Parts: sequence; structure tokens; C-alpha cells
Amino acid sequence: MKRNRFMLFMLILIMIFSLHVQFSFAETFDASVRSMNSLVASRDDDEDEDEDDDEDEDEDEDEDEDEDKDEDGMNETVKDINYNPVIKSSNFTQGISRPYFMEKGKILVFEGDTEDGTEHIEVEVLSTTKEILGIECTVVRDIVYLDGIVLEDTFDFYAEDKDGNVWYMGEYVSNYEDGILVDHEGAFEAGLDGALPGIVLFANPVIEMPFRQEYYPGQAEDWGKVIAKGQTVTVPYGSSNEVMVTMDWNPLDEDSDIEYKYYAKGLGAVKEVDSGSDETMALIDVIMK
Repeated sequence: MKRNRFMLFMLILIMIFSLHVQFSFAETFDASVRSMNSLVASRDDDEDEDEDDDEDEDEDEDEDEDEDKDEDGMNETVKDINYNPVIKSSNFTQGISRPYFMEKGKILVFEGDTEDGTEHIEVEVLSTTKEILGIECTVVRDIVYLDGIVLEDTFDFYAEDKDGNVWYMGEYVSNYEDGILVDHEGAFEAGLDGALPGIVLFANPVIEMPFRQEYYPGQAEDWGKVIAKGQTVTVPYGSSNEVMVTMDWNPLDEDSDIEYKYYAKGLGAVKEVDSGSDETMALIDVIMK
């Protein structure tokens, strides 16, 4: 009888121990699962934060790129969407007939002293032409020498419409240092890479009305306006009356000075004055070809 009670007692202890072990294992497992879930949730949060950080960094990079584009002046938002001249080849004539444009068969020679030395410039209307936007353009060659060494060699392209306005259609520039070609900075052609022509001479100019002389966004955006007509000017080559005076400026270069140009009939520009330095380029000779 005592033995049976002992065996029953031992059986009860074993059952209690077994239940305790099972309960402890279940509690430990649940705790492990909770810990794992917490870790996974933590990692998900970290990954979400990393993704948010990456998105923020991407947005910052995009903003930096946009700022860089703005600084370069080539962003779409800085382009003048209101400037879009309608150019039709059928609306243009052959050659230039305006009285303030230089005539063929002449080479205009200019000289002037600058802070870098003496500049000597030769300008000539060539017999050759260039087609731009289906228009036969007059070609003017402009060679600049500094102390006898070539500094710049430019081919400018002009066209006159049937109303008598002279358009600037582009230029091909070769820049030199110490007589060695270094680049073609400033070159553009209307119709290529977003470049548009501008007007350099109006048939009936309006005093103080600003106008675009060229438009290659971020590269060539010179402006001008006529400030006087019927003036008299004297240069080493001689004196001219009925002179038209223009004021030109470059908004892309804050350090550039305003230029005043004096146009005489039959010759074109005969004098240029830099407002900042008072450096003057004046016509000294006209060579007949």
C-alpha cells in the first residue's frame, strides 16, 4: 500500500515537472519569436529610413544638378521662350543693300590701343556666301591682330529681309593665343542647337528700343539699341555725318563693358568705344580691291 502511494506520488511529480518544462519552453519560444519579430521590424524601419535617406539624397542630387544647370545658364527655365522669330527663306533677298552696312570691294582697316597692346583689325565683305536656314547669307571676315600677331579670325553671316532689316545669322570664330589656335568659343549658327538669329540693323530703327542681335542660349546673347541718329563723327580716315550710334551689351558677362558703335553710310561701323576703359577702335584706312 505504501509502495503504491509512493509510485503515485512520483508519477504526480513527473507530470508536474513535465508541465513546467512544456510551459517554460513555450514561454521561451514565444519570447524568441517576439524578439525576432522585433528585430525584423527594426530592420524594416532601418531599411525604410535608409530608403528615405537615399530618396532625400537623390532629391538633393537632382536639386544640385538643377542648380548647376541654372548656373551654366542652360536650363530650360532660363531660356527666353518669348523670343522665337519666324524665319522664312522666301522673305529674304540676296546680298545686303542697307546704307549702314559696308560695301563689297572694300577692306576696312581699324586700329586702337588697348591695355594688352595695339590692336589692328581688317574687315572685308567676301564674294562667297553661306546658306543658313535656306537663306543665302553674306559673309564678312573680321581678323584681329594684337601687336602684329593674329588674335581672332571670324566669319560673320548676315542676311537682309524684304523689309530691309539685316539679320545676324551666326559666326564661325577661331581664337588664338600667341598666334596658336586654342578654341572656337562664341561660334554659333542659327537653326543649330537651339540658336536663333537676331537683328543688327533695322530698316527703320526706333531710338532706345532694345533688340536681340543674336541668341544662342547661354553662349551668345548680345543686345543692342540705337541711341542716336544724324550724328557727326571724325576718325583718322575722315569725317562722316548722318552717323547712327548704337549701344551694345552682353548680359552673360557681368564684367563686360558697354560698347558704343558709330555707323556711317557706305562704310558700316567706323568707330567703337569701350565704356569702361575708353579704349577706341577707329577706321584708319579703306583699301579698294
